[in-house]
Amino acid sequence: MIEALLNMLPPMRADLAATLTGVNGFTGRGEVEFSSRRTGVRSREVELNGVAGREARLTFDNGRASQMFATDKGDNIPRLYYGANIEIRQNGEAILKGVLKRA
Repeated sequence: MIEALLNMLPPMRADLAATLTGVNGFTGRGEVEFSSRRTGVRSREVELNGVAGREARLTFDNGRASQMFATDKGDNIPRLYYGANIEIRQNGEAILKGVLKRA
């Protein structure tokens, strides 16, 4: 019964985004967008540019990568929150960092 009532409500979303900049001498950049819906589905979109390498859960083409992850597709996405620090790591070292803010 409660599930049916929740499905009648407009989809509530929590949208957060972080602009990523290079750290530790790295000059890449990127963006991470995170959405969480009332239904419990969470999604994360990652876009990176200027990153050396070929693969790290993302496939790179000329230093660029873009990928969408979602819990309804079976991806494991932790619950993220406003002010959370986001790091992109390569070979165990942080190369890009940013902070989640309201989108």
